[in-house]
Amino acid sequence: MYSIINRLRFTKPFSRSSLSGCCYGDKDLDFCRSRAKRSYCYESSFADTCCDFCSNQKSNTFGCEYGDRAEWCGSSSSFVCYGSNALCCETCRKHFLPNSDVPALS
Repeated sequence: MYSIINRLRFTKPFSRSSLSGCCYGDKDLDFCRSRAKRSYCYESSFADTCCDFCSNQKSNTFGCEYGDRAEWCGSSSSFVCYGSNALCCETCRKHFLPNSDVPALS
């Protein structure tokens, strides 16, 4: 009984990051906090180093898990979506007309 109580006391709470092989959190906390932008999570080296941050930022939207891939997307008009909807997936979703066919990511 004593060992079970001790194990529960020192067990990290369950999180999404523990499912992805990130049971100890971000590998470089200061670096991850200083560069904390969702779009950086698309880069495998950043996602590996900042695994807890990226795990918490990830959405269920296929192809747009971490939002826009380019920083300039948010300041663009809907015209950019005709050629860059994969880069600006989150922004383009906001501009998307509800009665239109869903475009493939290009």
